[in-house]
Amino acid sequence: MPPALAAAWVVCLLIRGADGARMSGAFRAALEDGSDAKATDFTNGTVESQGALVRESIGDVTSVGGRKWKDLPVGIQIKMPSLDSLQLGLSGEALIPSLVPPPGVVYQLKNKEKTQFLETNEYKWELDEVELGGREFEIDAKIAKLKGKWQSNSFGHKSVHVYDNTGTEIFKIRLSSNVWNPLQRRWSFRILPPGSKDNDDALFTINKDQFGRGIPILWEKEEWRIYRGRERDNDMIYYCVGSWLGWDFKFYKSMEDYDHSARPVAKIKQKMNAGAIFDNDWLPDKFKLKVQPGEDTALLLAVSSIIDMTHDSKPDNNNHHQHW
Repeated sequence: MPPALAAAWVVCLLIRGADGARMSGAFRAALEDGSDAKATDFTNGTVESQGALVRESIGDVTSVGGRKWKDLPVGIQIKMPSLDSLQLGLSGEALIPSLVPPPGVVYQLKNKEKTQFLETNEYKWELDEVELGGREFEIDAKIAKLKGKWQSNSFGHKSVHVYDNTGTEIFKIRLSSNVWNPLQRRWSFRILPPGSKDNDDALFTINKDQFGRGIPILWEKEEWRIYRGRERDNDMIYYCVGSWLGWDFKFYKSMEDYDHSARPVAKIKQKMNAGAIFDNDWLPDKFKLKVQPGEDTALLLAVSSIIDMTHDSKPDNNNHHQHW
């Protein structure tokens, strides 16, 4: 074994002992090929946590992320989350901690709506690209599927169940009151644990302001506020503002950050297809979400679906009820 390759092997073992990282199939392939450069690239990758590791088996990674996933540089692979099985965070944590981008990494995601004759609020979430060191790497990996029912959308609480790649429900999105409730004057959604219908169980609350920013009634930007727990807990973690046309949204840590032109921590951009231009719920919408390091990817994806659900429920989309 060449000296450089042997040294890389020793460093790898030290990293494994310190961080609990498992050696990936790509690193073994680098050793078998005798490539010093590939082995050195592996040792340069920083393992942020075990939750940021992909699974050891290339077969498992391929089934979730596809060919592009396993062809990534190993230094990128070890920074990727395991997408096979997702776990809810504990109190005070992100909705899905393993989906939080590690330091120095930016996630680009897709949210694709599936349309049917009767609106069921079905979506598919994908990890599209990652940015690291000024470069973009294509991923195309499935994250979750969202499924609702037309009965709940039209006559209930617009409940949407979120499933990971094993088919396990990880959380649900639910309107706080029935769509026919005449006393509900704004959109208010809860992120609930699987099986819960109790607003008091809310992990997060997503509220749309009754009036947006700008000139009331005539020309407004949508405002959304995202709280940990309930609004009454007074723990707002994101403040979201839409564009004048309502196709793009930016997230900030607080309203003060927005007022002081701080850099947004995430952005939603709607793809300019027929669904966006004609604003019709029979035409599918597609969104791209860009999430900065350390932010709650799963929660922000949920908000992007909620925003689309409310847009599809506008009166001009032939729906019966509106919350403003």
